[in-house]
Amino acid sequence: MKSKLSKLIITIGAVFCVGLGLAVNHNQQPNKVEAAQYLNNYPAYHYGGNYYNTIDFTSSEGMNGNLRASLTSLIYPKGFYTYGSSGETHLSTQLQYADEDPNNKSNMIYLYTRDSVKKNAASSWNREHVWPQSLSNNNWGTGGAGTDILHIRPTYNDTNSKRGNDLYGDNQKSGPLYYNNMLYGYNGGRYFEPLDEVKGDVARIVMYVWTAYKTYYTNMPSILNVFESYDVLLKWHTMDKPDVMEGNRNNYSETSKQKNRNPFVDHPELAWKIFGEKASSNVVSACKEAYPADGQIIVDDKNLVGIWITGEARKKDYYAGETFNPDGLTVTAYYDDQTSSEINVNNCTWYPDPLIAGATSVTCSYQGFTAEYEGITVSEREVQGGQFSVEFKNNGSDSGTGISANNISNYWQNNTLVKSISNPVKIYPGANGLKIGSSSADGSITFNLVDDAKNNITDISVTTTKYSGGGAFIVKVGNTTVASGVEAGSLFKKQLNYVSADTITISGTSRIYLNAIVLIAGDSGSHTSSSSSQYSSSSSSSISSSNISISSSSSSSESISSSSKEISSSKEEISSSSEQISSSEQLSSKEEISSSELPSSSVIDENSSTSEAPSIIDSSNPEPSSKGRPEVEEKSTGCNGSVVILPFTGFSALIGLVFVFSKKKK
Repeated sequence: MKSKLSKLIITIGAVFCVGLGLAVNHNQQPNKVEAAQYLNNYPAYHYGGNYYNTIDFTSSEGMNGNLRASLTSLIYPKGFYTYGSSGETHLSTQLQYADEDPNNKSNMIYLYTRDSVKKNAASSWNREHVWPQSLSNNNWGTGGAGTDILHIRPTYNDTNSKRGNDLYGDNQKSGPLYYNNMLYGYNGGRYFEPLDEVKGDVARIVMYVWTAYKTYYTNMPSILNVFESYDVLLKWHTMDKPDVMEGNRNNYSETSKQKNRNPFVDHPELAWKIFGEKASSNVVSACKEAYPADGQIIVDDKNLVGIWITGEARKKDYYAGETFNPDGLTVTAYYDDQTSSEINVNNCTWYPDPLIAGATSVTCSYQGFTAEYEGITVSEREVQGGQFSVEFKNNGSDSGTGISANNISNYWQNNTLVKSISNPVKIYPGANGLKIGSSSADGSITFNLVDDAKNNITDISVTTTKYSGGGAFIVKVGNTTVASGVEAGSLFKKQLNYVSADTITISGTSRIYLNAIVLIAGDSGSHTSSSSSQYSSSSSSSISSSNISISSSSSSSESISSSSKEISSSKEEISSSSEQISSSEQLSSKEEISSSELPSSSVIDENSSTSEAPSIIDSSNPEPSSKGRPEVEEKSTGCNGSVVILPFTGFSALIGLVFVFSKKKK
């Protein structure tokens, strides 16, 4: 009997341990390097050296002002390391020093996952161009900015390839990406969105690259080549403040061959002084509040443990596509020293943004913590919009005769969108539509819209065809850039927030063919989510209010209805519950720029507070949520901080074993 009982206990223990192991595997948080990258340790990092003694921080502001010009002269690297394989003169070796884990000098820290990994040959990790080569007007390569240790960061091969060359932007945290159970970002929409605690790092690197190389490259790309907007750039810089890890990298760079620093880490107020002219006033105001003009900060060592929303929003009823207005709300930050302080509601990243029909709540994200406000109503706007469009004829072959405002009508058909054009630069009749650009220069053209198409613009679609060798394009509606660095050969679609504009400007990088433009606009119309646009390959085409046929010798018949078909990017979404990739599977014998940074043809679619005592916040969670005031006292979670749930299969097996061992022999 004792033998049976012993077997039963051993078996139960084994089954329980298996179940426990599975439960911990699915619930424990990744081992992040919090000691090196605090979410709120900006006060712990403050540069006091003399590197900037020659800079007049009170000089003229703006992207083309004296302040920016003097910074460009100062921070351009004095030397570069080579991109090659090994040795002290090579980038791969230097990155292991620059990104060294300050708590374990045998390890280095990877960018997106933020985990500490043993230093090793670069064949097992990628040298990530934070500003992808394919979005750089082909400038970076393996020289200049392509080997700058303040630009290039180490990442897992797989995270680099899944990040790809999407622009940085807000996806409202949809489409989570995992590597070995570590959440490292989102790509559920048109953009790649890193973790909140990495967003500021990315924004400051991009601002550094643009400023340092502004005059070095003759065709230096715009920040909008890589970022959704200047608003997002400054929001990320504001919400995720400079940390000790970034300071360590700056210190290493200054003593290296480069002998330079990233000024947006040392003087974060420079962000709004230089780029604020391109951002909205409320975003700039929040950035100024976070980083005062004099650069002075209050140094303390308290840590944020959670946030809490109180009050009532003055505006609660919205239409889809609008942005949430937090007026009337108070957001309070709570710290581990039992203190609290009110934070500017504009320092929150509120999502979803824009609001979507059916939403009843919004979430404030602040320095890695979140709090939800419930009680809003978001309805679909009941407008009956008109569709306006223009197609461009195939000329049979490319012509070297430029198109002007006087003869443009000879090269379009079925036009209900364009009244006239202005500022045509390198625009020609093309074999597959309107050819933009030549072998010697990029091209652009501005379309002046008919009156009925100028107001309440809700959707825009642009269809292009590749020229030999490829090329990309930029789309501006009025003065707002809605697409940048989009590869030709794709259908670009984006919903707009009922904007008004007199013009649409299309610019090409290298050479591209423009096939058609479609707008939904006017006082009577609806989003393309309830209308249909059909694209077919035919020699003649007709446009109606419900569909458009576009002539293109390079495309096959394709019918797109956004009410029945959602177009997603050609990326692979990885779930930690279904796929785990070990770093050993990523070994490569070559060191080269990740192929994920090369452009690829694709179809692109952009599409109430309580006064009750709140629950405890786990500050070790990379993305904790708070609806109320967090408790500060320590707590025990057990099992390495995981909630242990015995898997159902393990539990079933346990019951079965109990039954078998307890049954008497006949």
